[in-house]
Amino acid sequence: MIYFHGVKAPDLQRLVTFLYQGEVEIAKKDLDRFLNFAEDLKIRGLSEKYIDSLRSLIKLDSCLQGSYTP
Repeated sequence: MIYFHGVKAPDLQRLVTFLYQGEVEIAKKDLDRFLNFAEDLKIRGLSEKYIDSLRSLIKLDSCLQGSYTP
């Protein structure tokens, strides 16, 4: 058994989805927690450099509302 301290089951499910499908949908309230978890595990595609770029591009108010503009 592997235990990740402070990691919620939905975050682990999303991470596995990302690893298999290369994408995942995440609510804005869960985004920072998910990205921190992925960064802790050093998941390729969600590295620190990528995460910083992603955070700067995403306007959290427009997440999951279909109104994303770069």
